[in-house]
Amino acid sequence: MTINNKLQNFLPLIIFLAGMFPILFNIGTMGLLEPNEAYFGSVSRYMVDNGNYSTPIFNGIKHFEYSPGIYWITATGLKLFGNSEFGARFFLSVAAGITALCIYFIAKLFFGTQCAVISCLLLCTSALFQISFRLISPAAYRTAFESLLCLIFFYFLNKPTRRLRVIFWLTLTLSFMFCGFSVLLPITAISLVALYTGQIKSLKALYKYSYGILVFLFFGFGWYIAQIIINPGLLTYYLFKLPYNSFFTDYKGTHFFLYLILPIIAVFPWTSIWLQEIKNKIKDFKDDPVVTYLVSWAFLPFIIRLFMTSRNFTDFMSSLPPLLLLTAPTFQSLYFKKDEKTDSSLDNVKLRREHNFIFALSASIIGMTLAIFGFINFETASVISHTQIFTGIFWLFSALIMVAFMIKKLNKSVLIPAAMLIPSLILFTVPAIQGHEPLSKDTFLSSKHNILNRIARMPASNFICCKEPLYGWYFYTGKNFRFITDKTDFDFITEEGQNLLITTKEALEKYVKPETFLVMPNEARSVISELLTKTIELSAEDNDWKVFVVSTEDKKK
Repeated sequence: MTINNKLQNFLPLIIFLAGMFPILFNIGTMGLLEPNEAYFGSVSRYMVDNGNYSTPIFNGIKHFEYSPGIYWITATGLKLFGNSEFGARFFLSVAAGITALCIYFIAKLFFGTQCAVISCLLLCTSALFQISFRLISPAAYRTAFESLLCLIFFYFLNKPTRRLRVIFWLTLTLSFMFCGFSVLLPITAISLVALYTGQIKSLKALYKYSYGILVFLFFGFGWYIAQIIINPGLLTYYLFKLPYNSFFTDYKGTHFFLYLILPIIAVFPWTSIWLQEIKNKIKDFKDDPVVTYLVSWAFLPFIIRLFMTSRNFTDFMSSLPPLLLLTAPTFQSLYFKKDEKTDSSLDNVKLRREHNFIFALSASIIGMTLAIFGFINFETASVISHTQIFTGIFWLFSALIMVAFMIKKLNKSVLIPAAMLIPSLILFTVPAIQGHEPLSKDTFLSSKHNILNRIARMPASNFICCKEPLYGWYFYTGKNFRFITDKTDFDFITEEGQNLLITTKEALEKYVKPETFLVMPNEARSVISELLTKTIELSAEDNDWKVFVVSTEDKKK
């Protein structure tokens, strides 16, 4: 694969658009998923509506679990494109383009232009990239900032200049302000590697910069210091409670063992080549500085998040770029180096055939599985089943094309259908899914946009949410809600938030009157009904969530 000199001038733009546009495709068709996406959307809309961009507030409760950047970026999208899912998710596509562009320049620095293009191909067609950058989460934006920081760091080590040092500190300040301490994990890892490999002089030139440190402390820590001054107890929360909640609470994100094997799923369909590369690079870890840098960048964030109970599968996105950077040279060697009559070249031909067989086999197995599950759940989950069946058929067809190419000994051509596997999944799935469809008989996608849009159109203003909050409430209705709960120990609740809680029987009798609408999951109906003296009648429903209206009739004893 040779790249025309004229084309190389446009490659950065092409790479950015290649990362951005697949994510932008139908990014606004699916409702915000509960709880995370809906929460970020609601807090961001509240910022836009009230003009208070300094403090994240949800239903009268201040939230400081996340850095403010994700709210500001999401709010900017809402400001530009209106209160819509497209507006809330728009800058995810920009972050995806920036990540792809950074990986291109890092790979170009280490391995050359051809390998840089291959790195971006692997990244943009991998499973986790296409999924993570479609969901509002800190991980997506954090990955873009981490990649940019590492890019500037590597370029500085290669050729230290005053300009790069200034850009590094400005980027570090912006990254910390937007993403918090976690964004520093990769840069810490590769800085330690630079120290280990004897780059002490360059590290001193980069980090021993008083103006950069002052800017970082003032602007990077500025928001946190201001909030600590305004909110008593926040310093203790940051130093003790938040770390404890992240590592030791009962809350469980992605299961430990699922997160442990996530790298295998994340790099699909290039898993077999990645596994081969990891096996080869273990030998070179101490001897090859590039391998040491990339492995450290990938595995320090991975190991730390592996032991966090609050880990989410999107958090692995931080480790995906360096893993695929490691894979690209092997991919290049297998598919784009001229075959010669040497032992190593013959080994490459054999390995290439093996990987092509694995591509075809995995596509056929997963395609068949998708189609079978689609037929099994067709009656209870027709929308999801349709997408599973069509995707499964496409993957089986892709596997057939791969086999045909292999028979014709067009081994490089196998990469075309292989690279289309994940984009085709997005192509078939995204336009059809709205986010609240049944997955099976009693399991549903988590968006509650359908029922919340109904609530927004209903004339009644007295709504009460029961048992568990709907985090997308403010995003879709533009209003806060009263909430029946037995929890009273909220850390940073405002006076307005306190008035919205119904925690006692007296408050229940005060606010739950005839013509009041109760919004709850179906399983909570019997519990809530026992607390009331009036009967309740079904007014609207959306899968497992119902809206009941309190009638004027007393319950029969």
